[in-house]
Amino acid sequence: MKAYYKGTLLTACGQDANKHIVPLAFAVCDSESTASWKWFFTRLKECLKHRDDMYIVSDRHKGIIKAAKAIFPHAAHGYCCEHLRCNMRSKFRGKSSNHGWKFKATWEAATVSECYQYLSMLDEEDARIRPWLEKIGKEKWARSMAVKSRWGVMTSNCAEAMNSMDANAREYPVAKLLDFIRERMQTWFAERLEEATSSTTHLTLKFEKHLVSLQRDASRMRVKPSCRYEFEVVDRLHRSFIVNLNDRTCMCRMFQLKDFVCVHAVAAIGTRAGVSCYDYISYYYTRQSVLNTYSGVQHPIGDVSSCIVPPQVQSIVCKQPSCSKRQVGRPKTKRIPSVGEFCATKRKKCSRCHSAGHNKKSCKNALTIHS
Repeated sequence: MKAYYKGTLLTACGQDANKHIVPLAFAVCDSESTASWKWFFTRLKECLKHRDDMYIVSDRHKGIIKAAKAIFPHAAHGYCCEHLRCNMRSKFRGKSSNHGWKFKATWEAATVSECYQYLSMLDEEDARIRPWLEKIGKEKWARSMAVKSRWGVMTSNCAEAMNSMDANAREYPVAKLLDFIRERMQTWFAERLEEATSSTTHLTLKFEKHLVSLQRDASRMRVKPSCRYEFEVVDRLHRSFIVNLNDRTCMCRMFQLKDFVCVHAVAAIGTRAGVSCYDYISYYYTRQSVLNTYSGVQHPIGDVSSCIVPPQVQSIVCKQPSCSKRQVGRPKTKRIPSVGEFCATKRKKCSRCHSAGHNKKSCKNALTIHS
């Protein structure tokens, strides 16, 4: 936070069935310490129902790791792969562009064999990368080896997006900052509930379009039934995949990882009369789940002067926050990039000859006179 009284804004976010950001909880604390995260997770746990398939995605902050393990022992905890990629860029110098796409292919691999295939490609870049990743733990970043489904969420981008939206608001006093967040949530809940109410599809619009795309691709595949629930599906590259509708499995593993029909399952379902793809898609992708997500009303507060404050609240004395010693120079307002995170910089040009690499004072280029 950038106001006079410093502090840290902690946020927990989720995603709805349209992949929109859903703020679950937020709090202002003195610093991002283990004690702060434990307190925050304790309050968050009071608001959430117990779910066996709960998965937490964050960066590798020690406070988050310790707090998540203590407060949510039954939840799986994985790391943001984008943060790991930034760490890899800074730790292992070389062709970072090659590191980037190869590691992304590794974490997105649906099968273990495919994951190891891309790990071997990383070995060609730098033999130290694999031991470093294995020390972190493959189950923490590899989708194919996760102990629970990550639902396709491999990064903490939703939290980073919230940070960017709150960038200007972090200069507000605490009360105004919290009111800004409440007003934004009030707008989001109303707009998204209206959008879901006006829709008539079974799934959300985003995943209805995705299903139509899968059906288009599935129409080009050959299906060889084994029985009423098991099929062999051959794609255009003559690769064979075994689909079991009873177990909701496919050899490509996308069916299991996302709990959403893969293209091979769609092809198999298309050969069964009276069977719908919707029967094999998780409730979390449906329009009804969006309606339930935004069923709660974010009530407006109105003008503060019109609020009736109870006597027991009026008697509370709010102590002034402890203010850290002011640093020399202009206060920093811009976010400090993570390790290995490179920001695009604009290359300066000479105002005399318009060439890059020097300025007008040191320019030695001859000027061309155009008649």
